[in-house]
Amino acid sequence: MEFDERRPRSEETCLCFQEDHLLLREFQQGVCLPKVEELRASFPQLAAPLLERFTWGDARYQLHECLESFSPPPGWRWSRLRQLTSSLPTELFALTATAFQLLHWRQTRRYCGRCGSPTVRASVERSLRCTTCGQDHFPHLAPAVILLITRGEKLLLVRSLRHPPQLWSLVAGFVEAGESLEQAAHREALEETGLELENLSYCYSQAWPFPSSLMVAFSANCRGGKLRPGPDEIVEAAWFLPDRLPTTPTGLSIAGRLIADYLQRSHRRTHE
Repeated sequence: MEFDERRPRSEETCLCFQEDHLLLREFQQGVCLPKVEELRASFPQLAAPLLERFTWGDARYQLHECLESFSPPPGWRWSRLRQLTSSLPTELFALTATAFQLLHWRQTRRYCGRCGSPTVRASVERSLRCTTCGQDHFPHLAPAVILLITRGEKLLLVRSLRHPPQLWSLVAGFVEAGESLEQAAHREALEETGLELENLSYCYSQAWPFPSSLMVAFSANCRGGKLRPGPDEIVEAAWFLPDRLPTTPTGLSIAGRLIADYLQRSHRRTHE
């Protein structure tokens, strides 16, 4: 994704958010992002200022923040971004997630954290500059680790206070100041489950917009310890065989991808 400072054009595609809801066009085959000219024609009085312009691949996009609450007419709908993780194509979700992270950055950096003065958009690079002290505020990222922990064929899953009661997922947590990613992985496993790890190995990463996280995935084996859920965040922790998994994340989340890869490896070993 590249910053685009050229003059806005009506044929550009629009990402219009109202809090965490994205405005979409409905058609017979599903939904799509509207063109700017479609948005203007359907909602000529809409209070939705332009915040950012950027390119994604060969296409140009505009990010708008809707400042008023309204029910869209037939052919349009508001969709909560988190609910779109299971229905949007991977590339389209990555685009909308990036736009939502930029929206969160603009919303939380309207004033300088150093002196409290208003910020304005810098003209050359993607930053918000304080109008008084000149401090630059770049888009914020919060690194976090997520862990696929196994013991033999079994997979460790946890139920978190942050998730629906029936949903089991993987151990995860934010990296603390001064930590390496590896140190954060070992600490999170110990804090949330009481287990020690070995054979920690990097898998892949994913930008995640709830809010502006960078999820870094690792796999590891359980070295020892007594399984006990951390009282502050984890309701329950347990080991599961691959053919006995409970409800787990699906769709485009990195947890869903890690679990799917684990199941594929288990299936290959079973049929070797």
